[in-house]
Amino acid sequence: MCDLFCIFGELNIKSMKKLIFFSLFGLFFILLFSCDEDDNPTSPTINPLPYYPAYPGSYWIYTNGDTIKVADKYGLYSYCSDYPNGPIDTELFLPIITLRGDSLAYVKEYSFSNKYVSFYVPNFSPFFSQNIGIFYQSNNHGPIQTYGETVKVDTSITIDSVKYENVIITVYYDSQYYGSQYATLREYYAKNIGLIKRERRDFPTDTLFTTELELKDYYIK
Repeated sequence: MCDLFCIFGELNIKSMKKLIFFSLFGLFFILLFSCDEDDNPTSPTINPLPYYPAYPGSYWIYTNGDTIKVADKYGLYSYCSDYPNGPIDTELFLPIITLRGDSLAYVKEYSFSNKYVSFYVPNFSPFFSQNIGIFYQSNNHGPIQTYGETVKVDTSITIDSVKYENVIITVYYDSQYYGSQYATLREYYAKNIGLIKRERRDFPTDTLFTTELELKDYYIK
């Protein structure tokens, strides 16, 4: 009887070892082929909108020498939606653009991520709106606030013999001289292209705008 029980004991131990081995191998196989360090199925991807189509791999080249490039793939941006009252609770896959030098920003529809976030500085600041009206107001609690406003939609503009349709014009001005007529910066965005022109003036010293940049070349992937 002892020999019989010993035989069955050895068979059970061998069977358990095989079961554990194949279970671990199967788990390793599943993890190997189903997981990616850049893949997070719980985090949504926010695709670009038509007036700033920052799809991965795209770029814009301007007459002042500036080049804006979009990274080849979406990047995971983690932040606290109720800063500074809570932990990180939101993760999104967003386009990443390279600005002047090595400065980077995440693009969430028509907003850029802010490098330094505080109680007064949100995670994202809007830079554009397709609708007429104010889309941006600074929150610095100082004596002078800055406003961004969309002043014209569905217009056209010609730049270097190229006519752009479906153009939207935005302006920025300070509360010291409140109103779009006192704007110090004016930008033009074309549908399915992005920023095509920027003008500035030192109001009230200057009454006329001067061109800061115009679109020279671009590629939307």
